[in-house]
Amino acid sequence: MNETKATFIPPRLIFPYEHYRKIMDYALACDTEISGFFDVSYEPATKAFRITKVYQLLEQVGGGAHTELDEDEIAKFNFQLIAQGASQLPRGWFHSHATMGVFMSATDDSTIEQLGNDSFIVALTVNQQEQI
Repeated sequence: MNETKATFIPPRLIFPYEHYRKIMDYALACDTEISGFFDVSYEPATKAFRITKVYQLLEQVGGGAHTELDEDEIAKFNFQLIAQGASQLPRGWFHSHATMGVFMSATDDSTIEQLGNDSFIVALTVNQQEQI
């Protein structure tokens, strides 16, 4: 009997250089942790997520081991996007760990859950050594 096994292809992230550079420049410009948003689309044919836009940073409070976005700033940001005709709010969140390693902490996991939308969210952690 001939068995066919399905091949699992993990999703990929296509991270155009201009967007990579913008996120890294944000991380390099701050001595504290920072966070921001980006747009990402999913391409089913290639099973790839593609970063399509990185937004300007919102007002926030950052420290050596945390970043807090202002909820009113997020609401204004979302309202502006909707007013401009956006059909989908950003599906990407990035934050820096300044000089620490890159990993998702329990706080990061909680933030991702709070940011969740009706489909998916892609989250990135970066640092000043330009690691992702």
